[in-house]
Amino acid sequence: MRPPRFGRQCLNLWHLDPEITFLNFGSFGAVPRRVIDLQMAWSERIERRPIEMLDRRLTELLQPAHDAATRFVNGVPGHNAFMVNATAAINAVLRSMRFAPGERLVATTHVYNAVRKTMEWVARRDGAEYVEFDVALPTSGSEE
Repeated sequence: MRPPRFGRQCLNLWHLDPEITFLNFGSFGAVPRRVIDLQMAWSERIERRPIEMLDRRLTELLQPAHDAATRFVNGVPGHNAFMVNATAAINAVLRSMRFAPGERLVATTHVYNAVRKTMEWVARRDGAEYVEFDVALPTSGSEE
């Protein structure tokens, strides 16, 4: 088994312009070439029989990927779900939680704004308090 590739060795796995250093995979992440190839193959398969694929067989076709993802994260079968994106996922988790009046939901000032808005909403709903604290960057040493 070959060790995984890292750094410049991986550039050809993406369609990214080699003249840039792309860091923002959180908001607009680039997709690996292999994933795009598979996405196109599935898209063509769906286009050939849209009703069968999306209405009749979607759950069955997603099950192997769901099972693999569950194993990958050491999850419990039936206790996880695919989400459209990380924002929707954190929104679902936070809104499913309940907090007692006076409890605090705490985040840093670096919090993603969609998460901030959800935390503020949950705090208002439950009578809790939303609190942010600043983490100055760059730090001046390991003790910060």
